[in-house]
Amino acid sequence: MGALGSFPNAHFYLQREELKTWHWALGLGSRFSQITAACNPDDVARADLLSEQGRLTLLDGAVQELLPGISIEVAGNAHSYALQYPVIDTISAGRYIGASDVAFSRLNLTGYNNDGVMIPLGFGVGSPTNMLLALDKVWSLAQGEIERILIVH
Repeated sequence: MGALGSFPNAHFYLQREELKTWHWALGLGSRFSQITAACNPDDVARADLLSEQGRLTLLDGAVQELLPGISIEVAGNAHSYALQYPVIDTISAGRYIGASDVAFSRLNLTGYNNDGVMIPLGFGVGSPTNMLLALDKVWSLAQGEIERILIVH
């Protein structure tokens, strides 16, 4: 959510569970800093403000055709609490998957030395199992075509 302030005219979409659970985690106190280390409280406050202003829509799970050609998938309790990523279906070039924070590198999907053994992210609030399941779903949605997975982290 760190870039919310970079787009002053944009409308945003975020999972309700993501925002709700960050509020909960930030309220746990400093003993739980390990799970809030990657969360800036100012970003959560900005998301709240954007929601109040009507510039942020809170989603409840996966959404088919959120916008023309763009659907949203969700990876729960993986890198974050309700990580969402887009599935982009184009008329001319087919399907692309925005990996979001499911994968930071191609190696997460292909494994070291391209051995096919997926590698979960080294940091997250959820489980490595859920991270691997999310990687597998992205791989499946792209039908195993790595060039259709947009790794933008």
